[in-house]
Amino acid sequence: MSNSNPNYFRLGLFVFGGIAALVAVILIFGSGQLFKKSFMVETYVEKSVTGLDVGADVRFRGVKLGQVTAILLSGRVYEDQIKLDDRKEYVIVRMRILGDPDELLNNVNSLVAIDLRARIKSMGITGVNYVEFDYYPDYKNYPMLPYTWTPKYAVIPSLPSQTEQLLAGLQGLMQKLDQADFGSTQRKFDSLLTNLNSIL
Repeated sequence: MSNSNPNYFRLGLFVFGGIAALVAVILIFGSGQLFKKSFMVETYVEKSVTGLDVGADVRFRGVKLGQVTAILLSGRVYEDQIKLDDRKEYVIVRMRILGDPDELLNNVNSLVAIDLRARIKSMGITGVNYVEFDYYPDYKNYPMLPYTWTPKYAVIPSLPSQTEQLLAGLQGLMQKLDQADFGSTQRKFDSLLTNLNSIL
């Protein structure tokens, strides 16, 4: 009498078939992303990146180029041997860019030289953020953040997000309003009204 059970054979076939079907579904719905050429770049951000998550889009003028693969702190990645007081503690945003690395990666430095920058932007009222690449020749006032380590990937300098710029503008306006001499302005206006009344 044989000890082999045909049910084990059927179970093994079922498990094998399930795994094969799962792999097929991943390849079909992944649109072949696993086999596309790509390369990594990173950018450094000095302020908060709240709203930006791993998997967020990376776009160039609205066209999707890739996605964010990691959001890290420079203190853990590059500055672990540096005293806490001397660390930059930038946020490192690493991104996978789809394309031929031999063709594009060699051009990253030349693109940065002609003002290619990365900026975190919002998709509107949803609060979901993404990384936008574009040329910003008017932003010479925002030099590349200084660092002393050797980056693992090519670095694209970042610009402050639009939210940061808006908040900075509002703070500047509030400071100017605080410094304004409303009393003197009121006295001048009263004097003008008095002169107009006397003329009339």
